[in-house]
Amino acid sequence: MAKPNPKNSKKRKQEPKGSPLGIGLAVVVIMMLITFIMSNLGGFAGVQGLFGGGSNIEGQAQGSLQKAVQTCRNQVRAQLGDRLSKTYLDEMSTRYDEGKKEYLVFIDVVIKGLEKDKYYYECQVSAVNQRILKAQLTAPPGAFQQIELQ
Repeated sequence: MAKPNPKNSKKRKQEPKGSPLGIGLAVVVIMMLITFIMSNLGGFAGVQGLFGGGSNIEGQAQGSLQKAVQTCRNQVRAQLGDRLSKTYLDEMSTRYDEGKKEYLVFIDVVIKGLEKDKYYYECQVSAVNQRILKAQLTAPPGAFQQIELQ
């Protein structure tokens, strides 16, 4: 029977297969690749400018739908004040008109004391400067007299 070799019987430490620097570099490269792909597909709107996806060309849409909706909701609150109970975004009707570079925002409105009536607020919001171009409250016939709006 052969004697065990003391050099072979000791367990050797396993060497790492990749250095921490190499792994870190690989992670950074992968993240940059994901960011580049997403910016060209329209995702990660905040980093589009890094890769040429979001330029600041005159007349190009600079705002977002969320800002347009908030601008419209602020207008509803300003017009209705304390009479406003709730607002709901009508996602099916709200849209962006590329030809006019404006958002058309529809918000369902609930007015205190008139919860059964179907009111909605329509805003045309510029995509370039986020200003309201046109806004109007629409309600059932005769309802404007009930809430004293002209």
